[in-house]
Amino acid sequence: NAILMLVTCVDCSSAVHTRNDLTEIEKEVCLSTAKFEDFISEFLNRTFRMIDTLSTEMSDAVILTNEANSEDQEASQELTSMISGIVQQCSNKIFQMIREKITNFLAASSFSPKISKLVNGLVRAILKGNPEETLKYLLPQTCERIEKIMSNSETTILTDHKGDPELTWCLILFSELVRARGDTLLMYKPMILSIFHRCVHIIHKESYEAVANAAKNLLKSLSYVYPIEYR
Repeated sequence: NAILMLVTCVDCSSAVHTRNDLTEIEKEVCLSTAKFEDFISEFLNRTFRMIDTLSTEMSDAVILTNEANSEDQEASQELTSMISGIVQQCSNKIFQMIREKITNFLAASSFSPKISKLVNGLVRAILKGNPEETLKYLLPQTCERIEKIMSNSETTILTDHKGDPELTWCLILFSELVRARGDTLLMYKPMILSIFHRCVHIIHKESYEAVANAAKNLLKSLSYVYPIEYR
């Protein structure tokens, strides 16, 4: 984690063709930076496999101990920190690759609330690195997914104590996305308000907690002062 915070993940391999004052060691270092994209891609692939494995294990487990919950929280914080370190120090090309891989991973899956903290660590990291780009590819799709579930389900979904797993996951993801810097959320105002209007009456505990967290996160986002550029 500390190392990733110190390394600028930019492909500088082209410098060996444009500079004539580099030493052999500098040339070797420049050429080695071409491997950054493959390294980060493989790191993300392994992270996705870990999340899938943990998701399966948690779905099979009947009881999660306090120790297990503490470990999950620690893993989520470390993952968020590592991905944040990468996206704040990487080139735009590498960021686009990271954003695309995470977006595709989220679009193809639904996760239980127990594993959502780990998954949200990925979202939080890229949201901090580039909120405009992240919201563009994630918020409309998430809101559309929620609207579709609400429209296609029976009217009892609002009063069903068992809840809908996919809806719960989408609401958790929605609550994470509205953590974005306040000014980047303004253009999505009608979309965001529509989700609150449709889902505020849900009585399923975990779904309602997600809606409440979304409201809290949104108010913080709109009232806090943020640095415009983290990278």
